Amino acid sequence: MLDELDEINDDGLDLRTQALRGAGLALAAGADDELVVATLLHDIGRARYLARGAPGVPHEQVGQRFVEARFGDRAGWLVAQHEVAGRYLAAVHDDHPASLPRVARTALRRHGGPLHDREAMA
Repeated sequence: MLDELDEINDDGLDLRTQALRGAGLALAAGADDELVVATLLHDIGRARYLARGAPGVPHEQVGQRFVEARFGDRAGWLVAQHEVAGRYLAAVHDDHPASLPRVARTALRRHGGPLHDREAMA
């Protein structure tokens, strides 16, 4: 299914390569297994095989269902929250949005931009 993540972002990376790099960084940082799995599979809901079966459902929810069924509730929850995590990072690190590829900056705006103070403290 990772082979279906062949969409190329404006940095010239496909989603599969992005996922593998992220998981490698998580491993290097000493993340636990569930976080590594969630990092690897955070965009699995974009895979055509899964997305076709859930038209109109946001990819993070599709991915959550897939990951929960195979790796447990926490890993699924982490996948479901990856857009919120991006909003949090944008709120607490001023340079974060500028470091993102254009497609991720667009997704950040679509999901409400950086978290507002009240949201970030919740």
